[in-house]
Amino acid sequence: YHCRDERGREGLAPSTHVVQDGPPPAGGGGGAAAPKGRPAYAKFRYEAGGDDELTFDKGDRLTILKDAEDEGWLECLDKNGRQGLAPNTHIAEGEPPAGAAPAAPA
Repeated sequence: YHCRDERGREGLAPSTHVVQDGPPPAGGGGGAAAPKGRPAYAKFRYEAGGDDELTFDKGDRLTILKDAEDEGWLECLDKNGRQGLAPNTHIAEGEPPAGAAPAAPA
């Protein structure tokens, strides 16, 4: 897929790493259905401490897939479709409040 992230950067991403926000493009598109999960957002910025963790900024939208086996962690998808762990203290379920999203870079 040809993708654009929330910061306006464009590039190619494998279909296994992409979650579409809207309906599929006209003419099909195939691929796997988007994974089911609970909508969430980052309350705080987090820098991954290991290969199995996600890095995200305050206000980033995430999808909670399930509680991780390790207490205090959630298995999530980030805005780019990467799957990994996030500390539950940094995540809130639902949509972010108005004005919670980070400002676009200048």
